[in-house]
Amino acid sequence: MALQVITLEEIQARSKLAEVQALTEAALEPVEADALDLLQSELGRRLTVDTVDQAVTIPGSGMSILPLPERLDSITSVVSECMGDVTAMVHTDVDGWLLEGIYPYSYRFLSPVTITGKWGLACPDKGRRVLMDVIEAMVVRQADTVTHRNELAPWGSVSDGGLRADRDSTHREATLENLLRYDVRKRLSGLYRPDIVAAV
Repeated sequence: MALQVITLEEIQARSKLAEVQALTEAALEPVEADALDLLQSELGRRLTVDTVDQAVTIPGSGMSILPLPERLDSITSVVSECMGDVTAMVHTDVDGWLLEGIYPYSYRFLSPVTITGKWGLACPDKGRRVLMDVIEAMVVRQADTVTHRNELAPWGSVSDGGLRADRDSTHREATLENLLRYDVRKRLSGLYRPDIVAAV
C-alpha cells in the first residue's frame, strides 16, 4: 500500500501537533486509507483516479444519455453489446457523470455498454485540506489511550475508575462530524456526487 492523495511532508507542514510530527510514511498509509474511506463515503464518490484503465459494463438506459456509476475521467473505448465500438459517437457530460451521443448522432443506449477508461477524480485542494484535518483528528484520537480504549469497548456505558460515561454508538463512531466538530458539508460543497436528475 502507498499514500494515495497526500504526502508525509504535506501533513507535517500543515499540522505541528506532536502526534502528526511523530508519524512515519508507513504509519500514515493506513490512516490515510481510513480517512479517505470516510471522506469518500460522505461524498458518495471517489477522490482518486485509476492509474490504469478499468472496464465497467453498464446496462442500457433506453435513453440518449447514460448516467455513470462514478465520474469518468478519461475514455479509452465504449463498446455497445449490439452496435460494437461506439467510442467516436459518444462523449462525457456533466463533468464526467453522463455519457451521451455527440451531435449529429442520436445514439440511444438500448443495450449494455462496456466503458473502458480511468474513473474517479483527482482530489482537489479543498478535499486535500479536509482529508489532512481528518487524518490529524484520527491520529490524535488513536494516541489518546482512554478514547481509543473506549472506542474498542462494547457500545454503551464505560467506566474508568471513578469516571463513568454513557454514550451510544452515534456519539462514538468515527464520522467526519465526530472527528472534526465543525460543519464538514460547507467545506466540501461542490465535491458531492451530483444529483443526475437535477443535472439533466
